[in-house]
Amino acid sequence: DHRDLHSFPTRRSSDLDLYLMPGKTVAIRGKNKLLCTWDVASDILEQKYQNTYVSANRKYLDRWQELSCITTALWMRIDTLQSRRDRDVLADSIRHYYYPLQDSLQTLITKKELELMKEMPVNAVWLNKLRDACLHAVYEKDSILINEAKIRYEMLTSEQRESTLGKQISVQLFPYKKVEVGNELYDADLYDPQGYLHHLKDYKGKYLLLDFWSSSCGPCINAIPEMREMAEIWKDKLTIISISSDNKKMWEKASQEEKMTWPNLNDFKETVGIYAHYGIRGIPHYVLASPEGKLIHVWEGYGKGNIQMKLKEWIK
Repeated sequence: DHRDLHSFPTRRSSDLDLYLMPGKTVAIRGKNKLLCTWDVASDILEQKYQNTYVSANRKYLDRWQELSCITTALWMRIDTLQSRRDRDVLADSIRHYYYPLQDSLQTLITKKELELMKEMPVNAVWLNKLRDACLHAVYEKDSILINEAKIRYEMLTSEQRESTLGKQISVQLFPYKKVEVGNELYDADLYDPQGYLHHLKDYKGKYLLLDFWSSSCGPCINAIPEMREMAEIWKDKLTIISISSDNKKMWEKASQEEKMTWPNLNDFKETVGIYAHYGIRGIPHYVLASPEGKLIHVWEGYGKGNIQMKLKEWIK
């Protein structure tokens, strides 16, 4: 259910991208819900480059946002329906009609952005556009777009490739071998909020539920009360391990606020470390492993009671 999944941008964001600097004034004008194409007046060079990309795709971006408003309203309507059949029919129409329309528009936007990038300078804006292009191309398995993105990647310096954005791009274009059901869990150096080192192999002997999360993910936060309950109910058979994609500062703040009673770890590589090895594109993302450390089930998204249902189904 897309209402319950915080995606890395495989589906385009409708946010307004702003570049700010101390002492600089930015003027924003907009009078509709089409936020990402609002007018932004600024002397900041990066914002001018961002505006160039927006202007080139304004027609497609506005239509994409209109469809996004429609799908949001339809998901809200689903919540008011009493009949399971009516809910399923409406959800299917969103997934099989509206989402494909949005994806086709995103393909047109991505093609145009990749073309523009031939002439635009390689900077933070350019790198963000290439990352989003890679995410969409790989998500759609579009070989033409993937090849175009690889050509743009060749334009990066070694320093740019080693940046956070550069690594995110590389992981999309040249992915690690993904851990599949039946495989041994991929392990990594993981740290708790006190700075102590942990490994997944340390927790063998019980079932393991890996919870991939972020403090910016609403469904991830909504799942925490149920996780807390399940950690207690299943404590004899199961260990829950939350693994954050937040940077150190965000993670430490969220850890203090949420007061998790189970292992809460971070490899400090955001989405290009352990996340990439599990092929994660949206969170919350759950990985259930056997007491021997083999992956037995994977699912994404959160709805109330969902974790309990999955544990009852898979833990023997």
